[in-house]
Amino acid sequence: MKENFPVRTKRMPWSACPNCLADLKAKGMERKPQYLVDCPFCGAPIVPIWWWSTLRSILALALVLTIPAYLGLGKGVTWIFLVVLLCFPALVFAQFLLITVIPPKYVRKGQSVVTIF
Repeated sequence: MKENFPVRTKRMPWSACPNCLADLKAKGMERKPQYLVDCPFCGAPIVPIWWWSTLRSILALALVLTIPAYLGLGKGVTWIFLVVLLCFPALVFAQFLLITVIPPKYVRKGQSVVTIF
């Protein structure tokens, strides 16, 4: 068996910067904005992983389609108008809900990622 083999002692945080490994997750009840451009510590260009953005879009779509229909706020063309009108608020609310439940995982901008987790 090899000796002096490097051992990983500390786990990388879920919302860590892929460049400097700084934890970008909010602590406790604090709310931090999502970093869409660069890491605040090292300045590396980062973006959320692709499946996190997909989850946010699916949740927003579910919210924007079901809430007006559940409240009975329109049928047909009126319902479509409400869906278009509520798209942005639904995206913001979906992002708030998703950041609370699943903090975003970041990758380097332009890096291809094959993993789901």
